[in-house]
Amino acid sequence: NDGISRNVRAFIRKTDTGQLDSTANYILDSYGVKARYGVPLSEFSTFSFGFGYERVNAIINEPCPVVPVETVVATDEMDAMPLCVETTSDEVQNFVEKNGSEYDLFDISIGYAHDTRNRTVFATSGARNALSLEATSPNSDLAYLKIGYSFEYFRPLSDSLTLAFSSKINYGEGEDGLDTLPFFRRFTAGGIQSVRGYRRNTLGPKDTLKNAEGGDFRTIGSAELIFPPPFTESNGATRLSLFADFGNVFKDVTHFDTKELRGSYGLSFVWLAPVGPLTFSYAETFNDQVGDNTQSFQFTIGSIF
Repeated sequence: NDGISRNVRAFIRKTDTGQLDSTANYILDSYGVKARYGVPLSEFSTFSFGFGYERVNAIINEPCPVVPVETVVATDEMDAMPLCVETTSDEVQNFVEKNGSEYDLFDISIGYAHDTRNRTVFATSGARNALSLEATSPNSDLAYLKIGYSFEYFRPLSDSLTLAFSSKINYGEGEDGLDTLPFFRRFTAGGIQSVRGYRRNTLGPKDTLKNAEGGDFRTIGSAELIFPPPFTESNGATRLSLFADFGNVFKDVTHFDTKELRGSYGLSFVWLAPVGPLTFSYAETFNDQVGDNTQSFQFTIGSIF
């Protein structure tokens, strides 16, 4: 009756980053349980807090053994040798060597949101500001802190046109001997839900294998002109938008440089289909640099907020 919400979830997750775009190759096996509560403070403001436990097991490729050339005496023997490709970066291997490969993580999170949007999905007016803080408790195997701020603003220009702005800033740091966030907790950027026109999670600092490794500081933003597709109702299940995105990930906040922000512009289409939200975008990039992994057409099935 007081409007307090409670969300409890349990999960088992296996992530093979070798299947992702331009990221270091390792496998994460994890399982855990998390609970989160939301407490309304007013008509527009909500305070939230949560706690959880997660067990993480990092599996990396072992360094390739060095085989002296003189030990290989025949071509047939060379053909019989297994192909060894070292695809886990030095950064990840060094982290595992120093901190082990299995971690028990107990986290605590708090948040505050002020939301005046007229609706959660396909909003046409209002704004949302949200702050979040996540930290591991003292009994965790790894200690780190993450802070986030997100902003959304919608202004109707007419019955069918809406101007929208959004931005996100994220900061994190390692604690108790960690120089950075754990490699599997770093921020990433690139893809249809951050900076469109760049392949998912490929922006930011690169590791020894020239793959994106994420960072401790991220800033992304977007401006959109939203309108209904021709011959459809303005409040229907579809919408089009002209957009311009910008953003990047940095090793830490001291490495932030506006000249390193990547950008894109293009057209987006969203359909609230029966199977779930479908999002499509076509983007052209600007201020991209040699080595950036671009992708003009992108789509996703899942949450749009």
